[in-house]
Amino acid sequence: DRNLEDEYLENLVVLSKGKFLSGYAVSLGLFILGPLVDMIQAWPLNRIDDPNVHSVMAKEAVPTFCALLVLLFGLVACAVAYETGKCVAWSWRWCWCCCSSSLTNRRGCLNVVSSCTESLRRQRRVILQITGAVYLSYVVIMSVEFAMLGNLWSFLYGKQGWILKLIFFDLPPLISLLFMSLPTFLVGEIMFLAILSFSVIIPTVLGYWQSMNDIVNSGIEFTRFSPFWEEVSSFCARRDTDAPALHMLCRLLS
Repeated sequence: DRNLEDEYLENLVVLSKGKFLSGYAVSLGLFILGPLVDMIQAWPLNRIDDPNVHSVMAKEAVPTFCALLVLLFGLVACAVAYETGKCVAWSWRWCWCCCSSSLTNRRGCLNVVSSCTESLRRQRRVILQITGAVYLSYVVIMSVEFAMLGNLWSFLYGKQGWILKLIFFDLPPLISLLFMSLPTFLVGEIMFLAILSFSVIIPTVLGYWQSMNDIVNSGIEFTRFSPFWEEVSSFCARRDTDAPALHMLCRLLS
């Protein structure tokens, strides 16, 4: 049974090469269009001479770049593993031809073929291990970022802001798991960790679910009705204060 499972996983990896590589490409594209673009467009706020603003930008930039590097590593590592596996497969065919043509060295050739076959199997299995590690690492990194900046999104976009962050920024790169033909147990493990982190542990500990009760009673607050943006809008209309940070924010928003 164990050998049959290994053979199934090997064939799955070989037949799903396009799905694996395209899945990584989709995840990278969604991540670039989401968290990375959001961080880049907010980067000019660093010009505000305020340590709190610099701290918030650092909390956003470090996990974003780490997640980007993790996804890039997964794509490159899988591409290299596939190319290495292709070279091993050609070596296996060459060794087999040598065995067929030379009866005197058949035993030595068979040993080489066995070694090449085992190496090819390891190359194929490592792709699944890399993919699982990459997406699990992505979930952990973005969970840390979500725990540090979820309150900021609620402050800027209302009490439901953390849900908007999850739907449009943190979770979309995981969509690739649905069509990459990964083993069910691996997809289930990654999704279980994501649901546990993003929907249960962090919102419960930080009180996000408790704040949602107010939304049910009073209705959803859209971005332009957020108390923060109402204050900023009224200030930008008046410009009757000497707060340099708010003056800079008004110039950036205009």
